[in-house]
Amino acid sequence: MRRQFCCNLRAVEAPDSPLRQPSGTPAPDGYSGFAELATPRDDFLAWTRHCASRGLLLNPTVVHGGTTAAWEALHPGQQLLRINLSEDPTTLQQHLNLLHRSRAYADQS
Repeated sequence: MRRQFCCNLRAVEAPDSPLRQPSGTPAPDGYSGFAELATPRDDFLAWTRHCASRGLLLNPTVVHGGTTAAWEALHPGQQLLRINLSEDPTTLQQHLNLLHRSRAYADQS
């Protein structure tokens, strides 16, 4: 489990990752943690739902009926995604790849 956590954390923190550690938050040290998009999106909730429809498991508050107002009240100015750092590293890499593809798809729409 520790090996998977370390491997996944390195992938999330890699320079080419679509995610970054939110400023002012401690580094994750458990089974999951929050990361934010390296490039913020104006349509964050719609984009998150798009990713979820493609198979990415995200924070249920966002995916299942979250509103921009509720999100801003909980996480002002942040576009956070819950990342499972204990899963198989191959699965996490597939999710990061999905984020890359979904970001490119949404940028074209």
